[in-house]
Amino acid sequence: WYDAYGESKYNDRLGLLYLAAYLEQNHIQVEIIDALWDNLSLKELGKLILQSKPDLVGVSCYAGTRFYDFNVIRMVKKVNPKIITVLGGPQAAPTAEDILSHIPEVDFIVLGEGELTLLELCRNLEGGKGVYLTQGTAYFKDGRYVQNPDRPFIENLDTLPFPGRHLHPKYKTLDPSRMFYVDTPVGNYKERFSSVHVMASRGCPYNCSFCSTTQFWRLKTRFRSVQNVVKELESLNDLYGITAFNF
Repeated sequence: WYDAYGESKYNDRLGLLYLAAYLEQNHIQVEIIDALWDNLSLKELGKLILQSKPDLVGVSCYAGTRFYDFNVIRMVKKVNPKIITVLGGPQAAPTAEDILSHIPEVDFIVLGEGELTLLELCRNLEGGKGVYLTQGTAYFKDGRYVQNPDRPFIENLDTLPFPGRHLHPKYKTLDPSRMFYVDTPVGNYKERFSSVHVMASRGCPYNCSFCSTTQFWRLKTRFRSVQNVVKELESLNDLYGITAFNF
């Protein structure tokens, strides 16, 4: 029930859900495929890609899943070499040059926070503009590594839409046997509650040598307002009946 990164397959992929919601809010057609959730093999995933006919495929890359993620990118290019492939996440950004030099099937790597960068990349692609000028990306061109200027972080996290949970298969069924549970003390016993993950802040002020957060968030911490977080909790309760939350 756990992926190679050590996370339960029932955890919410908040980064992915935020990106999908932001693109959808800006009128970009988006679809989420969670291969871990649906127990998809690479062959089955390839069939879905072939059916969907996307212009762009983005893959979240973590240290423990990076080799599988690379194989997904390779598979996408085999299905259709014209699909733009994008890699992002805590493993991709700090090792962008190494990945691009060894995995030529990766077209772009998003460096750091992805909402604004991915939207600009999609709009440039859609409008036939210079995709290679997209701020906050890295790529190989003419055998040379190119890294565009970093994109400033989103200062006001309240401007982001709530994660696009409605796009994920988990929230289309809410199967009790496939939810993430927490055991909460109630009096002299513990009660189990189905729980979802909520992001109240981004970044970390500490500089741990073993953690990619230092490079990814550059020691900058930002917080959502209490009102904005509470509004999301109320929405989760109204829409899905969720009463327990992990931050």
